[in-house]
Amino acid sequence: MLDELYLMKKADLVHAIKPIPRDVRDHLNKLNALRNALAHSFFPENRRENRRTKKVLYAGVDIFTYEGIERFEDDWHPAFTNLARRVYVGWKDSWSGWAGSEALDSAVP
Repeated sequence: MLDELYLMKKADLVHAIKPIPRDVRDHLNKLNALRNALAHSFFPENRRENRRTKKVLYAGVDIFTYEGIERFEDDWHPAFTNLARRVYVGWKDSWSGWAGSEALDSAVP
């Protein structure tokens, strides 16, 4: 049954059982909008919401740039951690960034 529900309907179901914090719900909405743009468009920059800038923006930044990926990472990780703690008792967050991202961070001006 859950396979037939869209992500945000699943989030509504989880929220009905035990409320999800507002910031996590906001992150899920942004992540879902990005997912829809990339999954359902061969050229997502031509979608109505992106036509003016001709870029796929995430939190105001082009998702296809280093800064855009960093903003994406900053959003998905806290949302994932919050939900994982609800499912897995004793969840230990060991995320330290993408492999090799430390080297990239020092290389970016």
